[in-house]
Amino acid sequence: MCLYMGMAFNILILWVLTLVIITSSITLIEAVMPILVDVASLNRSSFPDGFIFGTASSSYQVGIYSHIRA
Repeated sequence: MCLYMGMAFNILILWVLTLVIITSSITLIEAVMPILVDVASLNRSSFPDGFIFGTASSSYQVGIYSHIRA
């Protein structure tokens, strides 16, 4: 009888651990899902006239702006 109770307790612990692992996995998956941002309203008219597009243009524009403001 004692052996059966020990086995039942072990099975209960196994089920509880399985439930905890599955629940935490679902929570992690929801946390990792990307946030979609609506960029449909972003176009050329969103930027000022004379804005130069490109990866190095922002540092160039900031440098020019600091010389003009000085």
